[in-house]
Amino acid sequence: LVNSDFIYALVIFVGRETKLMLNRNQVPFKFSKFEQILNRMIVCILAFNFALCVAFGFAANVVAQPFVALQRASWLASFAFDVCSWLILTSWMIPFSLYVTLELVKMVQAQWVAWDEQMAYEAADESKAGAEWDAEYGGHRRHAKTKNSNLNEELGHVDYIFSDKTGTLTQNLMELSKCSVGGRKYENDAHAHAQAHA
Repeated sequence: LVNSDFIYALVIFVGRETKLMLNRNQVPFKFSKFEQILNRMIVCILAFNFALCVAFGFAANVVAQPFVALQRASWLASFAFDVCSWLILTSWMIPFSLYVTLELVKMVQAQWVAWDEQMAYEAADESKAGAEWDAEYGGHRRHAKTKNSNLNEELGHVDYIFSDKTGTLTQNLMELSKCSVGGRKYENDAHAHAQAHA
């Protein structure tokens, strides 16, 4: 290359086309099931509120105005003004304070989880109890720590059950038969009924 006057080069897989950039995914927002339902309800309330304001704005301009001083020259400007007025008047329908109240409730619930003595763990081996153990109990007791405010409403929800079955015996059809939660045994009634009649 030292004795070459010029060379042709093509630079590829740089910038956004590198493997690192192509494999980088946007971190998704995590919402609990309750928040998803609540967001859908708020959107429905907003849509209903806007439709109500449009209907009231239309009705206000269809009816003849008995007061001459309140008559407007442009029907479109009058309609837009009336819709905005009704939006201001009916803004109380949208529960803005609901989210703040829910976050306060979640914060209190998280503190109750931390105070729950039945969720505390005693160190069997005192040599393993280090700085990460709760200092208020002399470093021998570990309490639950809630690091996510959405944890409370997701407790007890089972979305996925992973199994290493290949389908040889189960025919890729898995039904919950029995489980034990907190020492209480639960049984799938439909599964037990099917086995009794088999």
